[in-house]
Amino acid sequence: MRSMMKRVRLAVIGLLALGVVLPAVAWDPGSPVSLSVRLEGVYDDNRDGHESNKEETFNTKLQPRAAFAYDFGITYIDLFYMPYILTRSNARDDQNDTELYHELGANLRHDLTPALTFSLSERFSMTDDPRVTEGGVAVRESATYNRNVLNLGLGIEVDPMTAVELGGQSEIKRYDKREWRNYDEDKLGASLVLRRELGLMLNGLVRLSYTKSEFSGEIDRGAEFIFAGIGLEKTFSPNLAGYLNLGWNSADYNELDDSKDTPAGDVRLVLSPTPDTSLSLAASYELADSDWRGYTTQERTAFSATLHHRLTPQINSVLALEHVLGAYKGDTALEEDLQLGDGDDDLTTVRASLLYNLNRNLDFELGYQMEDWDSDIRESFTRNKVTVALRATL
Repeated sequence: MRSMMKRVRLAVIGLLALGVVLPAVAWDPGSPVSLSVRLEGVYDDNRDGHESNKEETFNTKLQPRAAFAYDFGITYIDLFYMPYILTRSNARDDQNDTELYHELGANLRHDLTPALTFSLSERFSMTDDPRVTEGGVAVRESATYNRNVLNLGLGIEVDPMTAVELGGQSEIKRYDKREWRNYDEDKLGASLVLRRELGLMLNGLVRLSYTKSEFSGEIDRGAEFIFAGIGLEKTFSPNLAGYLNLGWNSADYNELDDSKDTPAGDVRLVLSPTPDTSLSLAASYELADSDWRGYTTQERTAFSATLHHRLTPQINSVLALEHVLGAYKGDTALEEDLQLGDGDDDLTTVRASLLYNLNRNLDFELGYQMEDWDSDIRESFTRNKVTVALRATL
């Protein structure tokens, strides 16, 4: 609690400094500095993710945001800081009623030469948000953790028809409570994409990627993943574009004396029948890290559809559906869980939102999200969330 109060005091001091120093600069429409404040309320009908004995909660979040963005010509820089205070109406025994979290990040793009571009993206967050829509969660009950993600990129224009993209990623995730330390994660990755214009609005792709994941605890459920494949990008018309990527995926397990190989790939179609409407359809299959500690990896199949539609000049709507099927095999179970057999762990997410631009400085948002877990290997449950938010921009 003492460390919590210290963080609150530091945040209050920081917010006072922002409130005193930056508004005069931010009010200038041409200023690179921007300020905003978001007030959000979220109703959750299943706080802990249980099939029965559900606990309801209503959380409020107050999130100011300060950002600096400027284009120097050959260099573009974007910096932001977003602290937020989260208040829970029905906190668990291991949670505080009020918590202070932080998010900060930096984006940099620099043209080393007309044909060589360097990019960097850094994001640090202190949060307890499991972010299920990013592809599953490793822990059902949220707990405070620090997460840092660094992405590096180098774009090379070999000639007017050929380009190469090199990438690297580092991700570190650390829980701040001792009882959650067995969920700490480290990931490193590298990628190469060769893009060649084939004519008729058609590009050919060659993709290579490597990812290594490590998890703390007595047994490491991580693995090394390698993907090699080819793909196509095609613009059929101004209103229709498609992407296809096919290849081979392999996983070499950190703890198990075994490896796995399988075909993998993804396909995406983007349709824009009108300037106010766009529909994105996607499907993918891959080997991925497990979302359940009993296993090392999963065979993940995902389908998604996202519809964006501008109802009026001031109102935008989003309707999204995602279905993720996680197939687990008994031969990838960890030694401590060898009694586990084959099983499925499936997640369906439905999301709908309305964003109403009241004026140049004020936005109102109303959102709904349904999560449905259907699992053979852990407790199934359904969760409904309703979000109401107001954002003011200076």
